[in-house]
Amino acid sequence: MKKIILLIFSFTIPSIVGAATITGSNFKEIANSTAELLINSIVPLLISLSFLWFLFGLTEFIRSAGDTKALEEGRNKMLYGVVGLFVIFSIWALVGVLRKTFGI
Repeated sequence: MKKIILLIFSFTIPSIVGAATITGSNFKEIANSTAELLINSIVPLLISLSFLWFLFGLTEFIRSAGDTKALEEGRNKMLYGVVGLFVIFSIWALVGVLRKTFGI
C-alpha cells in the first residue's frame, strides 16, 4: 500500500506544485484562482484514490473465493469506491454548474 501511495504522489505532486500560482488583484480573482487550483489538482487525486480503493476491493473479492467474510469485505470496499466516485463526480458537476451560473 505504501508503494501505491508513493506512486500516486510522485505523479501528482509536480502538477500540484506547478499549478500553485494564485494570482489576482481583488477578491473575486483570488477566489477564482484558488477554486481552479483546487479543482485542477485535488479532484483528480480524489478520483484516483477512489478508483484505487475500488480496485483494491476487487482484488480482495477475487482472492477470497471461498471465505464469505472476506468476500463481503471486498464487496463493501468496491461499493464504497463506486459511491466515492459518484459523490466526487456529483460535487464536481455541481461546482461546475454553480460556477457557470454565477460567472465565477
